Amino acid sequence: MPPYRLSLNQSNILTSHCTETEVDLAQTHLSADARRAIQSAVAKKTIIRCYNYQALYVDWCETNKISLMHITDPSETTLCNYAASFIGKEAGGTVRAKLAAVKNLVISKGNGWRGGFRLHEVLNGVERAAPASSFRPERDPVKDTWLDLLHDEIDNTGRDGFNTCITACADTVFYGQLRLGEVLSNSTLVSKYTSSKLPLLSDLSITTTPNDKSSAKLRLPCTKTHQSRGESAVIINHSARSNPVKALAKHIEPTIPYKC
Repeated sequence: MPPYRLSLNQSNILTSHCTETEVDLAQTHLSADARRAIQSAVAKKTIIRCYNYQALYVDWCETNKISLMHITDPSETTLCNYAASFIGKEAGGTVRAKLAAVKNLVISKGNGWRGGFRLHEVLNGVERAAPASSFRPERDPVKDTWLDLLHDEIDNTGRDGFNTCITACADTVFYGQLRLGEVLSNSTLVSKYTSSKLPLLSDLSITTTPNDKSSAKLRLPCTKTHQSRGESAVIINHSARSNPVKALAKHIEPTIPYKC
């Protein structure tokens, strides 16, 4: 997509190429509060990607001389032709995502979605004809033996906070099945650390059971699927060298002495 598309919003997608008379036909039937609620339902990156896909669809419609009325209320033939324009060029999943963005645009304008059996068959055909370049080899799975190698290479016997931070993060993310973006900031600057999105020391608690087995509970303020309320991850003690509870206790030891 051209760089200027990154700043698109849903109101100017259909007005950037229209006359003032045509703009009135493109006004949404949803209230401002309703549109704001819909935008809050998904992540900002998802909204931007959706707008970019909608802009791509509008550009295609203009190139193919499709009227504004039919842009916001396309027939199944138009939808099939649009989907087929990507055959042999893009992966089926990408094309389905682009059609989903078009569906979002159509429904937001108060119109019904006309995609049916023919569109379903076209999308299946596009998926089968996807170019080899659209497929990526599967990534190797992360294994606990990799964590053992990390512990072999890093000296955690001293008070090096950087080393203990690395092992604590690696062990916790692996055994807690966490996403790195849920526990790590994308900046090294403390001023850029967002406590409403990332955990603090107060979000971590370590407890001991009667049989001297410890466990930890980490509250994640914001996750991919629970962005407003967050979730809690329970970290269980392991006998392996890559023990996440032990690594966490070592990491916070200068602040909160704890024996695992």
